[in-house]
Amino acid sequence: PFNINFWSEELKKLSVVRRDLVWSEYIREKGEEYLFGILNEFEGMVRSELEFSEIDKKRTLLVANYLRWILTSTNEKLRDKATECIYWFGRNYLKEFISLLKESIEINDPYVFERMVAACYGIVMAKRYNFKQKEISNKELSEIGLFLYNSMFKPNAKFSTTHILTRDYSVCTIGIAQDRNPKLLSKSELNNITPPFSNGGIRKWGESPDKDKGNYEEGNSLIDYYFKKDRMAHIVSKGDIYNPSKKFKKAISRIRWRAYQLG
Repeated sequence: PFNINFWSEELKKLSVVRRDLVWSEYIREKGEEYLFGILNEFEGMVRSELEFSEIDKKRTLLVANYLRWILTSTNEKLRDKATECIYWFGRNYLKEFISLLKESIEINDPYVFERMVAACYGIVMAKRYNFKQKEISNKELSEIGLFLYNSMFKPNAKFSTTHILTRDYSVCTIGIAQDRNPKLLSKSELNNITPPFSNGGIRKWGESPDKDKGNYEEGNSLIDYYFKKDRMAHIVSKGDIYNPSKKFKKAISRIRWRAYQLG
């Protein structure tokens, strides 16, 4: 993690596919044992009630940035543990967490910000009701709420999204900020964070054939047999892999389009 501030700026410049090929592969090759060692040590530090030296604090901030980039890993256990660690980091270093959150919305991999805003929602809930620790201040809470609103929900917001998890975590976080400070958003602004949402994000999805021209039995298709068999039932209620409906085929085509768009 020592040089992560430099590498963070370099990683931001990469396309999703390029970063997957160099950085996510680097994470995979490092292995679970090495990375979980860093994660567990970091969690122990940020959950500790001991007073940190200035050097320990600086190292903690570096590792937090490093963990944010572990969220691009293909290893679900690592992503979950990294998210948990970032949550505990934010519980004790809220100012620094807010800075990381604001930077993360610029990253072109939507999964990174999804996990960062999930951690943010957890931090806000925990600090709002945890009487053992210092409560989150109105200023900090308002800063988070306004950042999320201006970035995602105001008319023509730069980072508006139809990503349901990212949007819901953000709406709930803004709601807590509004509850604490009723003057934070006007009535018309509150309408912008109230479902159903009709603006922003990807509203017109394209469709794409399978560019790999393989099939799932051969393992060449972008979307494999198990995704179609196990996951599509949560996306399309009718039709299946053996008897696909028009709706099923259209959904698969749209998923391909989005995957190719991301790289």
